[in-house]
Amino acid sequence: MENTQENQIKEEKPKGKLSKKIIIICTLITLLVVVIIVAVYFVVTSPSKILEEQINSSLNEMQAEKDDFTYTPFTCSGFKEIMCNSPLVQLYDNDKQVAFKNLSFTLTPSTNEIYGVASGIIEISQSNEETETANGDIITINFNCKDNAMLLSERSMLAHNIICNSNADNIQLEQKSILYMRDEVFSETNMISALKGLMKKDKEEISDIVKYAISEDSYSSIQSPALFDDMLHMIQVLFKDQYPNGVSKEEVIDFYEKLKKDYISFKNLLQLNSENNFIDKTIIAVDDVIYNNKNLISMRMYLKDSSVIDDLFNQDSYNFNLPEYYEIEVESK
Repeated sequence: MENTQENQIKEEKPKGKLSKKIIIICTLITLLVVVIIVAVYFVVTSPSKILEEQINSSLNEMQAEKDDFTYTPFTCSGFKEIMCNSPLVQLYDNDKQVAFKNLSFTLTPSTNEIYGVASGIIEISQSNEETETANGDIITINFNCKDNAMLLSERSMLAHNIICNSNADNIQLEQKSILYMRDEVFSETNMISALKGLMKKDKEEISDIVKYAISEDSYSSIQSPALFDDMLHMIQVLFKDQYPNGVSKEEVIDFYEKLKKDYISFKNLLQLNSENNFIDKTIIAVDDVIYNNKNLISMRMYLKDSSVIDDLFNQDSYNFNLPEYYEIEVESK
């Protein structure tokens, strides 16, 4: 039976589907932060009731376009400090139901800064394809994110300092980012004028401003008292549809070792240098978690010289050679 399951893992590679789901799940909180950042631009210049209409109108359009998206309308209040809440925003990703519950964000603008806080609960579960109801195990993620955005008008930039803390059962996650967005609207001398100018842009233009942000420093960590076992449980829940009989620790290790062997063969074939190689550093950290009972993995990527930020924005392409500009550290503890 074990050999049959092992062969199934090796033969039935997800063909991109597995990696796609991992990316979707691992970036949910980051995407939510981006949504809040974009929401800031519509919030601070509007009375709360007008804001309600703007947010709910956008969500209603999304619901009309997508059959796999539902929501409970946001309610907003306040003026100098604006608070918005929704009990439920829900979407479906193939066989997964992703529910954002008790969503809340608060925004406090000043002359050249905006301070925002977002919190809520994310529940990820298997869904019934016909009834679109959750069933089976549920992964529950509690999150709290803070963003202090400062206008740098002399450089036409908006600088964000983002901190997110979240937990899923025993797993604790931490994310910190300092990033910069650049556009001519940020040359205004006060935040309200800058955001009014930004509101005149269409969705694609705003999306590009967020998409091409430059990171100065980013840090992420994941830890738990038994990290490998807790991650194994999460994998079993997330991919239960693909492996209904479950996946053992031994099968996961065998699969990981095969991937590692293939990578080493590929690296040797191309004579790649391991120095400052992100993948090699990650392998060392993962090995520590699997074989040495380490319970924390952290990654930090930061600019070697922060003075090059303006130069990076001026480049024709954003596909930077990361080792040239960034230092990458991966550690296990």
